[in-house]
Amino acid sequence: LLVQTRNSLGEIVTSKPVAIQVEPPFHRSLFARVLYVLLAAAVLLLISARLQRKYSLKARAAEEARRQELEKKDRELKEIERQRLQAMKEMEEEKIKSELRHLNNLLAASTMNLVVKNEFIETIREKLNEVNKNGSTRDTRKALQQLVKEIDTTLRLQEDWEQFEYHFDQVHGDFLSRLRAEFPDLTPNEQKLCAFLRLNLNTKDIANLMGISLRGVEVARYRLRKKLRLEQGENLSKFILEY
Repeated sequence: LLVQTRNSLGEIVTSKPVAIQVEPPFHRSLFARVLYVLLAAAVLLLISARLQRKYSLKARAAEEARRQELEKKDRELKEIERQRLQAMKEMEEEKIKSELRHLNNLLAASTMNLVVKNEFIETIREKLNEVNKNGSTRDTRKALQQLVKEIDTTLRLQEDWEQFEYHFDQVHGDFLSRLRAEFPDLTPNEQKLCAFLRLNLNTKDIANLMGISLRGVEVARYRLRKKLRLEQGENLSKFILEY
């Protein structure tokens, strides 16, 4: 810059150059440029961090959605399996119930057959005894006596009992087998009495089935109590039903 001095007349008296240094504006300064670079880097880092966070959240959300979907499918599969097992169980239970009903029907029919058969034979035996008492000839009486003996044998026919025992044990959980294992000294007739008591038959039906009198049933019950080692006052029928 040239600095001039003038007099009162306007004439230039002196002329002197003066050096003036003009600073650039702030936005063009080195500091500003460094600051701009740092700010740009910070913005980029911030954007990158936000994008990374957004991506991470999206990935976690997708993973959570997949996990929930897998859990849902797993629950559905477990429910389907539970329903299948439940259906199989119900079908098996119904099958068992049906088989038990069938066995109960067979057992009831077998029991009724024994009762009716023994009652019928008992009636015939009584009539034959009456004829025998009133018979006139020795041969007739002898033949009738032999026939009565044969009827007595028929009343205790083993084949009928074996069929009855087979159905009985199937319905009552091997009752007779368990009874024989624990009380091996029980006689066949005592085992039969236990079976009839288990069926909750009355004394008259038991007498007909066993071919003995009502008094004979009471005696048999008394002996059975001793064989089963029951205490005084302990109910025989209750013990048999709960065995």
